[in-house]
Amino acid sequence: MAQPRKAPARRATTPRPAGNKRVTWKRKPAGLFSKALMQAVDTMPAGTPDRALVLEALRTIPPEKVKDALREAGPREHALLFTVLPADQIAPVLHSLPPELLAPPELPPPELPAPTGGPPAEILTTTYVNEPFVSAAGDPAWNKHLTDGVTVRDYSPFGPNFYEWSTVYDRGLEFEREGGLENPLVGLTGWVIASANKGGLSGGDVWFTHPFGFDWEYYIAPDPQYESLLAPDSANTGVDPTKSRDDPSYVTDWDYYNANGAARDIGLDPQLGLLGVEMDQGLVPPQFRNGVTTGTRIATFGRWIVDSGHPDFHTEIHPPLVMATAAVVPPPRGSRGVSEATHVELMSRPFSVSQKFEEGNFVQHLIAEVGKVETTIFGFPESWRVEAHPHVYQVPYVGRPYIKLLVKPPVPRSTRVTAQQQLMVNFHFTARTGVAVRVFDAGDDTVGIIIVLGDVGPAQLPTKNDWNIDWGQTDFSWIVDILSALDLLFDPFGIWVLNRGILTDLYDAPVAASSNDTQNIAGPVALGALPPLAGYSTGDDQPFPIYGWLDVYWATSSVVVEGPVAAEEAS
Repeated sequence: MAQPRKAPARRATTPRPAGNKRVTWKRKPAGLFSKALMQAVDTMPAGTPDRALVLEALRTIPPEKVKDALREAGPREHALLFTVLPADQIAPVLHSLPPELLAPPELPPPELPAPTGGPPAEILTTTYVNEPFVSAAGDPAWNKHLTDGVTVRDYSPFGPNFYEWSTVYDRGLEFEREGGLENPLVGLTGWVIASANKGGLSGGDVWFTHPFGFDWEYYIAPDPQYESLLAPDSANTGVDPTKSRDDPSYVTDWDYYNANGAARDIGLDPQLGLLGVEMDQGLVPPQFRNGVTTGTRIATFGRWIVDSGHPDFHTEIHPPLVMATAAVVPPPRGSRGVSEATHVELMSRPFSVSQKFEEGNFVQHLIAEVGKVETTIFGFPESWRVEAHPHVYQVPYVGRPYIKLLVKPPVPRSTRVTAQQQLMVNFHFTARTGVAVRVFDAGDDTVGIIIVLGDVGPAQLPTKNDWNIDWGQTDFSWIVDILSALDLLFDPFGIWVLNRGILTDLYDAPVAASSNDTQNIAGPVALGALPPLAGYSTGDDQPFPIYGWLDVYWATSSVVVEGPVAAEEAS
């Protein structure tokens, strides 16, 4: 009869001190690069820098696997793609990846709306995916609920703290700058509808939150895949569809109403409305503003807000962080075998302006400033001026936003020429240290531009000037009226101080120009023969994260060059 097996003896253990709990690590599902990264750790010499391990892992994964993973990933994963890399390796990684990996799994729809007689929409598109706004699901008036249906003009000094605009993703305004996970960047492509104001400039804004001048404005008729950025209740159309056209309140915003009419005049059909875009005029160079005209193809990326300065609560990108326009230009004079070109201009925002003051919004701040004037010590006022100095962020965004643009010539590849056509590029981009950009072959006769807005240092602010605003110039002289009615203004000297006006800031416009702008220009050159790192310059002597231009066109083999030779020379 078999003897019963004895229980194994218990292993002697050293008692753990009280409160010293054993740490257990949970195994998480392996990601795409986990195995490759561990293999790099095992095979590469001890002490290999982290960036080298990352590069090795990237190189060992077949591009198709990476593209499949990106296709299945959501916008949050896309936003995090470059955040895992060491800051100084973003550009090297971007330029070391094969073009087939950078190319999108699929291009945007080929038949997007376009103005009558205008260029095709495919001259400038993007595959950018916006983070869904969960609170909008099933709420037909989420834009109004975001601000409790109260505008900043309805504000009471004893009521809640409302602002001129409310960030859609972050109502609390803890993250005023876009680009991070809490306040993601949004983006879209579409067609410009210019503002009817002269030069596209606003005639009236709140001085105290516009230290670079009143807003420059335009509208976008969005491509269908980006219509979710519009307000849900026809606010972006400028009309109230629940009312009769004969009702005086049928038009809710004449600017939007007229802009939607202008869109229809050029053959577009913005049934859900237009997306407004606004930014301090001084932050956009005039030469770029002049190219943003009705019917221009545009891509815009920036902060998504609900405008709570207007009772219709329309949505906007306010302000944009990156803008790119595309226009059709003729071939160089005297050139042979060269098609029309798509000319792209790219511009970014150098600074961000906060609308928050220490006390809250600018109304609360002005009330506090008036209170200082009325507070006296032995008859002397605590403050001799009412002042409102906005805070300017010298780094305009957070995180590492990732943007991909796709550019095509305005005409397709010709099937009637006997000589072979090649896709030609000519471009130059200037960027601050920390920003990476790459032009690449995206396939399907398409040129890709990838921009990674990485870690940039604070840019130097331009010259700041004093700007004095009379109370009568503002729409908020009622603040003084309220305080007078409450008998809070009783000191004659305090009234004299108030009559001196409100002291705020006005900065000189920053200039998008670097001593390196004329260095390392790429092309004209066949896209397939583009030299590595051609077309990029670093310009930390200016504050804009990135700006530049690109031309894309067809040339027959008789004029195609394999290096940076001018088109006239090639012909």
